[in-house]
Amino acid sequence: MSPVRAVGSVFSLLTGISAALLLPGELLRASDSGVTRLGGLLFIVGAVLVIFAVVSFVVPKYTFVVSAALSIAVLGIIAFRYDRLNPDLATATAVFATVAVIVDVLAARPSKELSEKDSPLNLPVFG
Repeated sequence: MSPVRAVGSVFSLLTGISAALLLPGELLRASDSGVTRLGGLLFIVGAVLVIFAVVSFVVPKYTFVVSAALSIAVLGIIAFRYDRLNPDLATATAVFATVAVIVDVLAARPSKELSEKDSPLNLPVFG
């Protein structure tokens, strides 16, 4: 696994965990059912993001695109209900999600691997 993909997986994992942890603080302050539903959605998105982050350590091919999309969803939910969330944890989650989106987009790009035919180790030997 390349270093960019490893960093992307770690930040997606941090984003998912911190997004799931935002739920209890939001439910304690919840006075309407809309906030509770949004908090539940944040918990579900965070949990799915944790699953994809763990899977990306083993099968990194397509999980980075999904992780970037889920991190964008976390950012959207935080932006929509920032005033109802724990400000310290919400800010940390937003930072993790922003870094995760950037690194996941970089990690999702195809790697530039040399084919066996173009490898410099396969040059003919004369002599």
